[in-house]
Amino acid sequence: MTSEFPWDGTVKVEMPATEKPFTLAFRIPQWAKNYQVKGIEGAKTEERAGYLYVTKQWTGTEIVEVEFPMEVRLVQTNPKVRENIGKIAVVRGPIVYCLEEADNGADLHLVRLSPKAVCEVKAEKIAGEPVKTVLTEGLRQKNSENPEEEELYTIAEPDTEVPADLKFIPYYVWANRGENEMMVWVKKSVNPAETVVAKENKKAYNRPVIDKMRHQRTDGEREVLNVLHKKSSR
Repeated sequence: MTSEFPWDGTVKVEMPATEKPFTLAFRIPQWAKNYQVKGIEGAKTEERAGYLYVTKQWTGTEIVEVEFPMEVRLVQTNPKVRENIGKIAVVRGPIVYCLEEADNGADLHLVRLSPKAVCEVKAEKIAGEPVKTVLTEGLRQKNSENPEEEELYTIAEPDTEVPADLKFIPYYVWANRGENEMMVWVKKSVNPAETVVAKENKKAYNRPVIDKMRHQRTDGEREVLNVLHKKSSR
């Protein structure tokens, strides 16, 4: 068998001659739904329980070639996984990717990625390990210019975000370049239409209105306060 899997999706198996029918079983992962097979002319094939079975009497020097799709996939979990609501991950073939601070800077929780992001695959080395990285563009929420003076709680405002070049590396090679942050599940970028709605609704909840609402009393509240006031005056 010859293959550069998991970086390349081509797997070749050279079959010697057999005296009777012999079955090859290829594992077909759940993510490889659009796989292709060559070199199985005249064979009986069956796909069952995650495997492709190829049966025939081989004549020798025959090569079976399986081509697995290796495009970058942006995936999400079932909505019942509450920790990952509104987040996506980058996957290519069987490899899960992650962001690392060494490539993308600190505060990775401020990064957002569109489910329709265009991704580029690049071959390089990380900590001496030949890998393929995924490059794309996302958004990063802009921090306050004076973070030390920033209050813990403030009136909600639409996020200010700037474009950010992102580099995803295979999960298994992180933590080889010093102590730094890592993130697999990245927040989805906000729909621009939703941001516009947030800006329009903001006017109804500014500080003067909140203060006014805080001091408004119902008739029932006024009656209770009057009774308490009379008791305290005795």
